[in-house]
Amino acid sequence: IYFNLGKHSRLIFNLGPQIAYNLSEKVLEIEDTDPAKSEYLDYFDRKIQNHFDYGITGGGGLEIRTGIGSFILEGRYYFGLSDIFSSSRGNDFQASHNQVIGIKMTYLIP
Repeated sequence: IYFNLGKHSRLIFNLGPQIAYNLSEKVLEIEDTDPAKSEYLDYFDRKIQNHFDYGITGGGGLEIRTGIGSFILEGRYYFGLSDIFSSSRGNDFQASHNQVIGIKMTYLIP
C-alpha cells in the first residue's frame, strides 16, 4: 500500500507472507577461549534441519521520484514461523525461528 505525499514522493507500507528456501550453508570458524561463552556457540556446529522457511514480514519506506529515476528507502522486519532446527521433545531448542531486520535502498531506472 502506498500514499502519495505530493507529485514526486510517497509513503510505502508492506505487510504479508514470505517464504524462503535455504540452498546452502557455510560455517565460519569461531575462536573463543572463554568457556562461559562456548555453551552459546553449540548451534554453530549443527546443520540446518529444515531448509524451508515461512513467516510474516512488514515494514515501511519512502519513495522519491526524480527525472533520473526513483529512489526508495525501506525498512522491513521478518518473523519466521517455522523452525530451522528440530524442536520436538528431547531436543536442545524449544524454538529456532528466523528474525530479520533489514534496511534497503533501491534505485529504479526510468
